[in-house]
Amino acid sequence: MKKSKEDKKFTAYLGKGSNLTGNFNYDGVGRIDGNFKGEINSKDKLIVGETGSIEGNINVSELIVYGTINGNIDVKKATIHKTGKIIGDFKVKNLITESGAIIEGTISMQKQEDKNKIKDLKEFKEKIKKK
Repeated sequence: MKKSKEDKKFTAYLGKGSNLTGNFNYDGVGRIDGNFKGEINSKDKLIVGETGSIEGNINVSELIVYGTINGNIDVKKATIHKTGKIIGDFKVKNLITESGAIIEGTISMQKQEDKNKIKDLKEFKEKIKKK
């Protein structure tokens, strides 16, 4: 597994062989190589390494998965590598999967909305109604 320069700068880390239960909240880049059970929340990135296992819900901005997740996920961007496995409901705006990645559950792709386009569409509909 290649690591980018950004991936080497973890602000939160659970190492291989470690077990943790609870709520995990952090800023920056988090990485799980051990076993975690609970809820994970961050406005930033989470990396689940090949030996990483999560049982619980995840709400982060960006998710990179090499390991296993069993729980519901709500993210803006996700990359699931060939060794990655997700079991649960998955809400995502931008999804990249490698061949061999496993996702068992419901995937909901959410379109990123442009507020100006929505405003323009509402104004257009109002003009049509007035005519």
